[in-house]
Amino acid sequence: MSGGKFFSVIRVEADQTQRLWKFPLDGGNPSLVLENIKPVGYHAWLDENTLALFVLGRPATLQLADVRTGKAEIIESNIGRSLHKHPLRGSLTYIHKLSDSEWVLKELDIKTRKSRVLIKTMAGSEDFAWTPDGVLLAGKGGKLFKFDPAKDHDWQEAADFSASGLKSITRLAVSPRGDKIALVSTL
Repeated sequence: MSGGKFFSVIRVEADQTQRLWKFPLDGGNPSLVLENIKPVGYHAWLDENTLALFVLGRPATLQLADVRTGKAEIIESNIGRSLHKHPLRGSLTYIHKLSDSEWVLKELDIKTRKSRVLIKTMAGSEDFAWTPDGVLLAGKGGKLFKFDPAKDHDWQEAADFSASGLKSITRLAVSPRGDKIALVSTL
């Protein structure tokens, strides 16, 4: 979290409620960030007071929440679980599932609440990550793909991990310096 004193998590509580909590890095008791917004599945901090939330439901919704007021605004329905702040513009990026077979990656201007399509996703690919220099990464099967909005027109294969036994890359993350990538995959 901003300020470097806490980290935030989605916590499954004893009654199975999923809410956003923060934990102090130096130890101590956790506290709720948003008491009345549930069930939260994923989140991304946009600034010290604004959160993007993937709120579970039928359909799942993208909500922008203000931690000062505890209130949230529904921005979009039928979204994917990946929510990321654009590394160069500070906007929010997310997957919008237009239908079962058509998904697009969108960018939302936080101030105007207007969104635009950046690119279609690869079929069934709902997880992505940004490199610090503004290149998108996504997995499909055992392969990693990239899309540089400044010069690419479509996804480009970046690496093939199939020979290593990776079969279905789902979640992925890029280190803040962009020198490491973490992948989650079935074997």
